[in-house]
Formats: sequence, structure tokens, C-alpha cells
Amino acid sequence: MKIHFAILNERFLITLLRMTDFINVYGLILIGLALFIGIFSRAASLAGGLLLGLYYFAYPPYGNLSGLARSLPVVNFHLSH
Repeated sequence: MKIHFAILNERFLITLLRMTDFINVYGLILIGLALFIGIFSRAASLAGGLLLGLYYFAYPPYGNLSGLARSLPVVNFHLSH
């Protein structure tokens, strides 16, 4: 019984991943076109900010174990050198 559950779970996760990838790609395209053309600017900028926040929280910069100085979320070291 567990084998069938694992196969069902794997298929579900692959389907969920494909749906998320599709929504992400076309969401980025629609947000970029809306901002470029100038239609629905307020909604597109809010959606873009929300998407950027989701990207930030999915892979935060303060998880690095190599040192605290390189993992500060506010400091941009490219501008300080």
C-alpha cells in the first residue's frame, strides 16, 4: 500500500511543480508586459513586489554559514568596495 501512495505522491508533486513553474513563468511575463506597456501599473507593481518578496523568503541571504559579514541582508558589499 505504501508503494502506491509513494507513486501517487510523486506524481502529485511533479504535477504541482509543473503548475508552479507555468504560473511563475507566465506571471513574470504578464507582470513585465504590464509594466512595460503601462497598463494595470498599480496591480502589476504590487504583484511584482509580492513575487519579489516570495523569491526573497524562498532563499533568504542570511542563511550562509561561512561568516556573518557576508550574510547581512541589508548590506550590499558590491557598492562598498
